Amino acid sequence: MNEISTPAKLDIDPNLSISDFLLRHATDTPSKTLMCREVAGEWQDIPASEVLQTVRGIAKGLIAHGYGKGDAIAIMSRTRIEWALLDLAIWQIGAFSVPVYETSSAHQTQWILKDSGCTGAITETAENAAVIEEARGEEDGHGVTNVWVI
Repeated sequence: MNEISTPAKLDIDPNLSISDFLLRHATDTPSKTLMCREVAGEWQDIPASEVLQTVRGIAKGLIAHGYGKGDAIAIMSRTRIEWALLDLAIWQIGAFSVPVYETSSAHQTQWILKDSGCTGAITETAENAAVIEEARGEEDGHGVTNVWVI
């Protein structure tokens, strides 16, 4: 077998996370657009300072519920701006997010939650929360102590 390697084009500090880049953008270029959202049929820019403020608020809520470094928190949702904001907040507290397809069955979800060691879950809809609840009821699916709906 032939092995091919390419040298890295950038040296990235292994101690940095995506949260550090968000903080840098919000500090250096607070009015720079980082995200957009559709409101009443029109797209609105979201500046870096607002993204950071929202992420910090979510992070504070997670910390208030006892989450922190090394914890696994599931996100069961379609791709949407809230997914990205939740993911950034989870990273900011040193935890990691575990994506779960919004179409996953309770059995599939239970396996994902157990395998990843999730202790919290955030869902897009009440229907998704019901899947998480059913997964929690299955054998060894009881590690999730908090379930929130966006």
